[in-house]
Amino acid sequence: MINKVVQAGLLVCIIMLMVIYQLTTRGEVLFILLLLLGTYLILSLHQLTRIALLLLFISALVTGLVVFRLPTPLVPLREASTSFGFLAAFIATLTLLRIPAYRSRIMRQCGHVILSQPPGRRYPLLSIGTMLFGVVLNMGVLNLSASMMDKANSLEAAKGREWLRNLRRKRMLLAALRGFALLPLVTPMGVGVAIILASMPTLGWAQLYPYTFTVATLIFLLGWLSDYLGGPHPLKPPAVADRHSLMPLLNFALVLIGLVALVFICAWILQLRLPQAVLIGVPLGCLIWLGVQLRSIGLFGVAPAIVLITRRLPAVLGSIGNEVVLLGAGAYLGKLSVSLVGPEVLSGILGMGTPAAASLAMLLMVTMSLLGLNPIITASFVASAVSRLDIPDISLPAMATAILTGWALAAACSPFTASMIILSRVTGLSPSRIGLRWNGKFVGCCLLGGMIGFFIFL
Repeated sequence: MINKVVQAGLLVCIIMLMVIYQLTTRGEVLFILLLLLGTYLILSLHQLTRIALLLLFISALVTGLVVFRLPTPLVPLREASTSFGFLAAFIATLTLLRIPAYRSRIMRQCGHVILSQPPGRRYPLLSIGTMLFGVVLNMGVLNLSASMMDKANSLEAAKGREWLRNLRRKRMLLAALRGFALLPLVTPMGVGVAIILASMPTLGWAQLYPYTFTVATLIFLLGWLSDYLGGPHPLKPPAVADRHSLMPLLNFALVLIGLVALVFICAWILQLRLPQAVLIGVPLGCLIWLGVQLRSIGLFGVAPAIVLITRRLPAVLGSIGNEVVLLGAGAYLGKLSVSLVGPEVLSGILGMGTPAAASLAMLLMVTMSLLGLNPIITASFVASAVSRLDIPDISLPAMATAILTGWALAAACSPFTASMIILSRVTGLSPSRIGLRWNGKFVGCCLLGGMIGFFIFL
């Protein structure tokens, strides 16, 4: 317990120091931040999985290559270390939202509403609901969704028909997985957007969002069509009395809109990039959301909210070492890898033009993920390469959209992603069965459609 308290305290300090560094860019602040980050990683070693430990080991090897092969290694090392620190602060900040989210009555009501819907409406509501929950819970939404679906999809609910129960489980799992996979494309508070915007300083969320929202809408509609064609279709729809009101979903959507608006306001007032503003807006939004829940206790709920957050910090932040390492080390490796690859190689690849380069980036994201490489590494590498070369004929919004689309499709099919591993652990099904056998054709159609779209519209 003491170790978790220290880890949580270190992460809180890292968040505050990263905010100060983003506002002042003082080198000594960054040095202290990285020192605390190193201490945090050492304290977390006993919690890390083999994959996380392997990633740290590879990071150390690549660091050695950079030191011995590059004439000026300090510049790429500082840039990569800053990315590691920022991602550690970013994921810790988003994790704070779990405190008010797990206490929220609205979220519990949303779960009941989604699972009570007839088959024709269940896919869109479960997909969108998982996506909305994912904004505040991140990976935690998969545990929550899978648990809720397992309770609702009983043999009694299927009237003793095992085949129907299995089919419902498949359809609901795919709806939740595809909804979660859309997160890199739809939320400005996601890790994917943070990496892209940090790697491409001249690109803004306003330029990127029309592209990503269009792609996310098309993928969602294709998934809905795929679910419909997978049937079955009952001849008699459920009685209207069995359908719950959709107001909880609307209320939860308003909560999320308020959180996102708060982040945008912080970015506007403080003149920060959107990912940087998340480090300020999300903790503030977390305090407000929790304060509203505890407003009956007194002092507008602010003082009780601060007390509750303080008490819950060790439990919430003391166990995210694997997430910090997977995200931070992934971005670190992606940044350093670009410095080790000759610019002439990158120029030759990106010089093919935007449609071909965007298609290649999307394919690369999915292929590398299927081979076991974390999408964060590939995304950081490609985004950093595009920004570093600054080729005039390459459209940054299109390339960023291609990377995020590839990331979304990788999350929907790769057996090695964290999302698939979580679903496998909760359901007892193999990751390959969920990602490749059940979802492979859908992802293949999305890839083909994406490449055709790039060549037609770009």
